[in-house]
Amino acid sequence: MQLHWLEHTKPFIGRSKEMSHVIDWLDDPQAPSRILYISGMGGIGKSSLMTEMMLAVQQRHWTSIWLDGRSCLTTPVGFFEYLASAIQLERYNRQPVDPLEVLISAHASHRIAIFIDNSEHISLLEGWIMNAFWPKMSSQGVLLVFASRSPIPLVWKTNPHRGRHITELPLAHFSFAETMDYISHTGAFSKEISGEIARSSDGHPLGLALAVEAVQKKQVLSNKDTSIVSQTISAHLLRELTTDEVQPCVDALIVLQQANQEMLSKFLGRPVTIQQYRLLQSMSFIRTVPDGIALHDIARMHLHRDFRAREPERLEELRTKAAKLLYQQFRHVDLHHRREIAAKLLYLCKDTLQSDRLYADWTVDSPDSPLEIVTEADLPVLYELLDQWCDYSIDPWQRSIYHQFMDELVEQFPESIVVLREADGKPIGMFMLLLMHRDTSRLMEQYIPSELHECFTQEELAYSADQADTYYAVLAAATDKHPMFTREEIVGLLTRDRLSLLGQGSRAVLVATNPNLKTFLQQVGFQLRPTRTRNCDTSYARADILELDLRQERFGEWIMSFFTEQTSDSSEQGSTITVQDVRKMLSCLHEPGKLNHYTRFFPTIANGVALQARLLSILEHNTYRLQEQDLLLLNTAYNLHPHNHIAASLACNMSRATYYRYLNKAVQNMTEMMKSKGLH
Repeated sequence: MQLHWLEHTKPFIGRSKEMSHVIDWLDDPQAPSRILYISGMGGIGKSSLMTEMMLAVQQRHWTSIWLDGRSCLTTPVGFFEYLASAIQLERYNRQPVDPLEVLISAHASHRIAIFIDNSEHISLLEGWIMNAFWPKMSSQGVLLVFASRSPIPLVWKTNPHRGRHITELPLAHFSFAETMDYISHTGAFSKEISGEIARSSDGHPLGLALAVEAVQKKQVLSNKDTSIVSQTISAHLLRELTTDEVQPCVDALIVLQQANQEMLSKFLGRPVTIQQYRLLQSMSFIRTVPDGIALHDIARMHLHRDFRAREPERLEELRTKAAKLLYQQFRHVDLHHRREIAAKLLYLCKDTLQSDRLYADWTVDSPDSPLEIVTEADLPVLYELLDQWCDYSIDPWQRSIYHQFMDELVEQFPESIVVLREADGKPIGMFMLLLMHRDTSRLMEQYIPSELHECFTQEELAYSADQADTYYAVLAAATDKHPMFTREEIVGLLTRDRLSLLGQGSRAVLVATNPNLKTFLQQVGFQLRPTRTRNCDTSYARADILELDLRQERFGEWIMSFFTEQTSDSSEQGSTITVQDVRKMLSCLHEPGKLNHYTRFFPTIANGVALQARLLSILEHNTYRLQEQDLLLLNTAYNLHPHNHIAASLACNMSRATYYRYLNKAVQNMTEMMKSKGLH
């Protein structure tokens, strides 16, 4: 099978480690016969990798055969006939020989490589291939390459005589560097467009190809294009479902994140059989974890996006149902195990827990990376992040104080600083959070005494580490130069993780001067009170104390209030709309399912689709006769560049601070017009 015509038609990026196994075999003068087993979820690039491997074999002028497991009968005779036909076709212009003799008589100077795609479809032949077919092959010159959604068969891996000749090559999604390399090889895209492409696919090769194709056609990647990418990947993955009975289990895993057989049964309200559970375990996009099974992160992201686009109301119902089940678990585990469940509950409500994303954005679809405790090697990058934070958070004279404070924390209390890293290990964000006791309070007294005395009593400062139950949030800092994530999204990931600590029955307190930070924290339940003195003020902003006290079993009540709020508000027909309501509503402009929630303010509008059409008419055609600047800001922020305030501020030719200030005013003006005019 000749593939030379493919060599220059599309880029092949990454997979160098996997390709090296074929290159090494081709370079080995002995060429011992080997099996390579490529595994991974649908669309991850198994077939593309095999095609590249086949090209490498052909460039050395050795025989290569391509088989497709979907076209093969699952019997030894059927496999032999299919293989023999393929070999005869490959050698159609040569002297006829017994096709199987080519395999049996192969040697280092007469090699053959057989590539079997979709080999999960011949799983019934696994034992026969290893114990009957493979032993008949020559000990030199034969390379068998399998590509399957299923992991390598256990009988192959544990075979005492032939296992050493087998190498498994599990494929993951592209790293960020590989993703950007692929994008650069397919077109001259701007930095912003490249970031949007990378983000929409999150390194899934099929999604990446679809996103690039959409941009090549339209020069822009719309929300519709992103949705189509996820729908296509979702359909590709769900081909593995051989029965409709397990589809509800997949839906459950989207919201539960991970579950065992018993938990799936409780969630669905019916028994999940052991056969169904084993079927789920065998799927390429589901992995086994210590507490059961879970979707691979990238699969969950695209399945969730697709679910949200298809059935937004049912997704909300399942999310609330999952929250109730997790809350029951939360109430019955000890304090040390509550944080994990708290993190799941916070993830569940990430799309609804806040509306204002000017300081932190929790709605990022990207899979979460675990935060790690800081090391001294991180300090050069952390100094840069801290300097960026200082630029918009404190007065210049305080900069050196925070640098010294961070140095002391890294040395004495490194667990107080966690970092979010890229794949290469470089930090892109950090969060400073101190558990307050007599030792940490002495350090705060040295560097930020005013904040310390505004928030704590002398009795609290005298607690031992074992008695401590309060965290002081010093700062969250993140890069604003990441091509895939905004600073607000990175801060959102950091904040959501740190809030899960409160699931163990703790309190969080801080002094804030940034108005956007105050708004964000109040939206998620922090209580604001003024400081007693003006010692914490900056030269340009007034300080306030914000506190969230979830001691004495209050975490569950706090987190569940966000789910009950969604259902109770929907019955308040004709209630007065507020600035916060308008901001939330505009944030959902491209999600008509969520806009259904706001039709209660407009009796003449039947559903979210109608409300979306009315809002778009206002923003695109100014049917509300808004002021020109208000219209520019609102249309840019919520329609042209939704959830991307960096791009929006650039499009408006404004600094970030000016943009936020005028955008807030524009939302206020639109709210007043809605109160006076309504929507018709």
